[in-house]
Amino acid sequence: MNILISNDDGFNSKGIEVLIKNVSKKHNVFVVAPDRERSAVSHKITLTNPIRVNRIADNFYTTDASPADCIKISFLGIIKESIDLVISGINHGPNMGLDVFYSGTVAVAREGVMKGVPGIAFSLDSYDQDGDFEYAAGFINQIIDLLSPAFNINSRFKPLFNVNFPKYGPYKGFKFTRLGFRVYREMLIEHKDPMGNPYYWIGGELPTHNPRENSDFDAVKNGFVSITPLAIDISDYRMLEKIKSVIDTSKLAI
Repeated sequence: MNILISNDDGFNSKGIEVLIKNVSKKHNVFVVAPDRERSAVSHKITLTNPIRVNRIADNFYTTDASPADCIKISFLGIIKESIDLVISGINHGPNMGLDVFYSGTVAVAREGVMKGVPGIAFSLDSYDQDGDFEYAAGFINQIIDLLSPAFNINSRFKPLFNVNFPKYGPYKGFKFTRLGFRVYREMLIEHKDPMGNPYYWIGGELPTHNPRENSDFDAVKNGFVSITPLAIDISDYRMLEKIKSVIDTSKLAI
């Protein structure tokens, strides 16, 4: 397959290095990645500034733009070949539960799906520098093979998968999971600049989670690689049905 790779930790990160090394053993690899860390920018795209692209080698590029931009400009002409799959990571830190809405890593894979190809986001449950990226990367091609039968399922969108590896191996296996409930423990930290004007950091303790059966959090905590299918259409169809029973729809007329 022709596989397009990007991330949000930047082109020089350990995670993308081992991802490229392992995927290229079996597939044709194309890389368009941010030239610096772009974590937690979600699905940001650049419309009011130019995007600078730097060619590193054949089919290897960096940009000064967002992770989603990397995929968008790839499909718009930076990469000439037809792409079969978009993958991202391996992210330095987990992307589970509500993290998927903030994550640039997930945005890479999601943008691939929006361009008509399957997408897989890979993350490692480690904020430490000693996370075992090499061990996790050794399973990437196996996961691609495992999921490939789903790539052509007849649906409005191609599939989007969010994969999270435990911090260390050996792993107990793979599990298909649902998103868990992330608990953010944030706080606003105020400082003053030399002119006495306030400025702020969003800080706090590392996030945790609430237990939920068959969740990504519980799978990773118990030593399994979590594989979560994500939806592009986030319409709340159950709420649409419930609304009909509690809201007087005759009032919708203007």
